[in-house]
Amino acid sequence: MLHPRQRRKWYDPRESLAHGGDLADTKAGHRRYLAYLAWVHENEPARKALKFDQMSKGWVIGSRQAGFD
Repeated sequence: MLHPRQRRKWYDPRESLAHGGDLADTKAGHRRYLAYLAWVHENEPARKALKFDQMSKGWVIGSRQAGFD
């Protein structure tokens, strides 16, 4: 996400940036998103309120052949 030229063609960061507070797809927006992730990582009540435990189940959609690695 942080390096637009290196993104996979299928990846669109808007959903992630929206979740972080409707952030722009800019360097400033990316910095704010990283700060948001750091805050969530350190704040267990926030993780629970945002249901992060339900988002991370250890599964992936896609395959290496399709470029999802």
